[in-house]
Amino acid sequence: MATALIEFFVAFWIYFKFPRRQLTIFFTIIIILLGLYQFSEFMLCTVGDPQTWGKFGFVAYTLIPAVTLYFTMMIVGYKPNKFLAFGPAIFFIIFAIIDKKFILQGTCSTLFVTIRNKFSYPDKRILPFPIYGTYYYLYLFFSISYLAIGIKKVKEKKRAFIFSLMIFSIIFTIVPPLIMVNVFPIYNIQFPSIYCHFAMLITLASITGLYLEDRLFKE
Repeated sequence: MATALIEFFVAFWIYFKFPRRQLTIFFTIIIILLGLYQFSEFMLCTVGDPQTWGKFGFVAYTLIPAVTLYFTMMIVGYKPNKFLAFGPAIFFIIFAIIDKKFILQGTCSTLFVTIRNKFSYPDKRILPFPIYGTYYYLYLFFSISYLAIGIKKVKEKKRAFIFSLMIFSIIFTIVPPLIMVNVFPIYNIQFPSIYCHFAMLITLASITGLYLEDRLFKE
């Protein structure tokens, strides 16, 4: 809950602190989504009801790749297609909401929350995890690719540094949890919980990036 409150505070602080540019809105939404996932873990561990709070958390972290790709494309100067950006996420979210038994398990441990759903442990009759995983990592890969293109295109060193900082935060948020779940398979079903803890780095990167952007516009 402390993590969620910190993220909510930072999100609203940067929204009112900095001008409402694309980068500000992007970081605000991403940090709120991360905070909502942490909140869902807190509620699951205190109130119970895995179906409700497990789905709530699933919606939060499923939107992250779509939001990231959509805004990174705009930030580097491309016009994203809203249907292509958000279509897969909306499909997965609708499936989760209408399936009354989507969450297979929801338990708490000292550090992480274990939530199994039909995409992490798929039923043979539905779309398997590789399709959901492909969406998740492919969208983040495309986001990194667009940011890399942006680094080559921009002339301002500060803006190039902001793009580099965003790439670093995405990679560092994803890679350590992947290493953990592969080196320690027991953590595989806790990936979202581990991932969102590492994502605190995005909160720090957002503050740094927004300060740099604000200086860039004032020069």
